[in-house]
Amino acid sequence: QRMSQCQPNAEDGHRKPSEADDSPGGVCNRRRGVIINKQTMKVLILDDDEINVLIYQKTFPDLDLTTALTVGEAHAALEQQDFDLAFFDIMLGEDKEGGLNLLKQVRAENKKLPVVALTSFSSSVDRNRFLDAGFNDFVSKPLTKDRMAELLEKYGD
Repeated sequence: QRMSQCQPNAEDGHRKPSEADDSPGGVCNRRRGVIINKQTMKVLILDDDEINVLIYQKTFPDLDLTTALTVGEAHAALEQQDFDLAFFDIMLGEDKEGGLNLLKQVRAENKKLPVVALTSFSSSVDRNRFLDAGFNDFVSKPLTKDRMAELLEKYGD
């Protein structure tokens, strides 16, 4: 993991990676002004909404990102490779607690994988319910670049 300063962007006032520090996999966290090089971090996102999956792929092109539309796809991916961080959508179509059920399987297999609840629920009651169920963290949709950068930094080794 490499961290370096972001440089101000004169056009819009936001911070961006400087030319010298720009590298594949870098995520510029505007609040903290750092680039976190997570090119080698493997991230799994389970979300049954195909549009959301396309957005994740476009928003995070430099991450080693695997996406899954179903619990079965996500479980197969988890069996085939090790991930450093995972995001599980809670409500998956007819399966109202698909992400929660997959988390139970992951924990039963004794995987120490950090798993973030990815959901449209946003109340503190929901957040506490998901954390109590064994999720390491909670993200209310949409998953933004800044929030991804925070979580990559938090769970990156």
